[in-house]
Order: sequence, then C-alpha cells, then structure tokens
Amino acid sequence: MDRRGTASSFAFGVAHGALLTLAETLLYPTIVLTLFVAQLTDDPVRIALVPVVGTTVWLLPQLLVGSLQHKSRRQLPWATGAAIVQTAAIVLLAYVGYRAEMDDSQRLRSFFLCYVVYNLAAGLASIPSRELLTKSIPRDRRGIFFLQRSLWGAVLGLAAGLVVRGLFGPDGPAFPRNFTSLFAAAAGALAAATFFQMRLREPARMVASSAAGPSTGLRNAPQVIADPNFRRFMTFRVVLTASTLADPFLIVYARRELDLPMSYVGTYLIAFTAARFLSSPLWAWLESHGGYRAVLQGTALARLVAPLVALVLPYLADTTLYRDRFDDNRPIFLAYAVVFVALGAALGGQIRANFGYVMDIAPEELRPAYTALANVVLAVAALAPLIGAKLIERYSYDTLFATASLVGLAAIFVSGVLTDTHTRTRPVAQAWRLRGARS
Repeated sequence: MDRRGTASSFAFGVAHGALLTLAETLLYPTIVLTLFVAQLTDDPVRIALVPVVGTTVWLLPQLLVGSLQHKSRRQLPWATGAAIVQTAAIVLLAYVGYRAEMDDSQRLRSFFLCYVVYNLAAGLASIPSRELLTKSIPRDRRGIFFLQRSLWGAVLGLAAGLVVRGLFGPDGPAFPRNFTSLFAAAAGALAAATFFQMRLREPARMVASSAAGPSTGLRNAPQVIADPNFRRFMTFRVVLTASTLADPFLIVYARRELDLPMSYVGTYLIAFTAARFLSSPLWAWLESHGGYRAVLQGTALARLVAPLVALVLPYLADTTLYRDRFDDNRPIFLAYAVVFVALGAALGGQIRANFGYVMDIAPEELRPAYTALANVVLAVAALAPLIGAKLIERYSYDTLFATASLVGLAAIFVSGVLTDTHTRTRPVAQAWRLRGARS
C-alpha cells in the first residue's frame, strides 16, 4: 500500500463528502427548493414535482446504465464527469435567477430543466462514487473515514442553515437575488467537492466489486418477490413513503398560512440538519438493542410527528390560553421547528436502517436484485406528493395533514409485520449459569 497516497485520498474523500453535504443542504428539496418554486407559482402540483423529480429522476440512470458503470475498470472518469454536469446545472440555475428580465413562468421552466439535469447527473454519479471510495479507502479505515465525513458534513450542513438564515433575513437581498446567491453558494460547494474528488487516487490494479449491477439484479426479480420477508419490507416502505405526501407543503404552509418570516427558513434548515446527524447515537443504540427493524419502527414514529404538529399547532394558537399569554406568533414559529426536527431524525434513521435491513434479509448473491427492485417500487411510491397536491386543490391543508397523519399511523402498524433480523446473544458467563441451572 502507498501510505502517502492513502492518506491523501482519505483527506480528499472527507472533504468531498463534507462539501457535497453542504451543497445538498443548500438545495434541500422539501425546504429550500419547494419554497423557491412556491414563489413562482401557486400550483400545488408543480410544487409537489420538486421532491418527485428529485427521487425518480435520481434513480433513473442507476437502472439504465448502472451495470455498465459497475463493470468499468475506472470509476473516477464516470464520477468526475457526472459531478461536472451537476455543478454546471446549478451554475445555470444561479444564472437563471440572476436574469431580471425573465418572468416567473420562464424562470420556473428553466428551474425544472436544470433540476432534472442535476438529478440525472447525481444519479449517474452515485454508483461510481461509491465504488471509487471502496477502491481508494482501505477496509480497516472506512469506519473512521465515514465517521469523519459525517461529522464535517454536519458542521457544514449547520453552516448552510446560517447562510440561508442570512440570505432570507430582513437584511438579505430580495427575491430572486436571495435564491440566486444561494444557488451560487451551492455551485461553489459542488465545484470544490468535484475538485477534491478528482484528487482521489484510484488504484488501477483494483477492479470494482464483483457483485452484479442494478439492472442485472432485476433479472432475478421473481426470486426476490417470492421472499415473504421482502414483501413485508416493501409493504412497510411503500406505506412509509406514501406518508411523505405532505412533506413539500410543510414549509409552504408555514409561509403562506402562518405568515412565517423568511428568516425562519434558515432556522428550520438548521433544526433539520442537526436532528439528522445528532439522532445518530439514538438510532445506533436502538439498532444494538432491537436491530434494524426497531430503527425502522422508530423512523415511522418520527415521521408521524411532522404532519400531526402541522395539523394541531394552528388550533392551539387560537385558544384563549395562548392568546392570553402571548401577543405574537413567535412561539408558534419556534414550535413549528419540531416538524423539521422530526423529519431530520426520520431521515437519519432511514439512512441507517434501509440498506442494512435489506442486507439482512437478502441472500448475498441476490442483494443487487433486492436493492434494485426495492428502488423501482419506491420510485413509484415517491409520487405520493402529487396526491397531496390534489388534496390541497380539492380540500384544504387540514385535510392534507390529517391524511398524512393517518398514513403515517398506518406505517407504524404495518411495521409490525417486519421480520425481526436482530440476533440477541447472551454473555458467556450468563450462558454458563443458565446451563448449570438446567443441569
């Protein structure tokens, strides 16, 4: 091993991951980008398209060209090329926001075009980036590597919230220049992340992992579907994903119906990011005691909190008790941060448990097939926000949040069908005592 090369790859990989987290936080779909679209249109369907595009378009290149990427001997060109396209898309988006002569409809069309390209490139980069890290970082250092990436990513994610708070505050630029500055900052973070990724040393003597790629794994779909453990998991995941139907409208509701000051958007982004990363010890403890099944159940419980708070909080603000104690809505704005704390914690739990649970229930030779088929099903379930848009058009926000709460409650009940994959072992001394008691 070239120790000096390994050390530099370690540092560049940490910097790349942290800067990527910064950019993703600045461009978070259900907080920042939905609010941008809501400034351009009142159509709930177009607002709902933001997270739908972010999920479905991101998965598309993995299913179409994933196997070709996976078999390639060199992963760095794939990862770098896709990252450059990502950066270019956000640079173009910042330019769109800068052009004052564009009207809202032109700006909206330009946004979705840039956002589609951005997510296509992000999906294209996901597999080679993962393989590149596998080849560049020694196995015995991957634990501390991903821990440091997560730590510095959390720090920069919190910094992103402060940037948003400053840009959207009373002293910040007016729309659309505030979002233009935000997109420019995200483009800078992506460019820096791409630079550090290009500095990674990919050992030419090592090939990518020998597992089948995603599209190849889909050929084994009949075997996967025949597994009752997989069917139970997908039933739960579909219901849990359906509970996201209100997510893109939580920040829009606060802004339009609660008259939320724009500066609070940065506060909510900080709350979301902090909850995502600081909940990791809780999820780790839950995993050690109950396995990935317990983490998924905790995730479902956390997700239920968000629409419930959004549903109940305005009614509490109308009570005599609240009006007698407070003269303004500032306590309501601060309490509404619980919505984003719950969403951030739930995201942290899903990141920890989803892949791990699939690895537990899947035979080793069929793991690519399990992952690929799960992604296809979840891409369809990710259309749920469009249903939320129709609920707003026909009924009201209250109906939307009540429906999301009921679906979230159903996800908690459905989580009971998940197979418990956690193996509980007794300490050796305790096992000997039990054996002696039996004798």
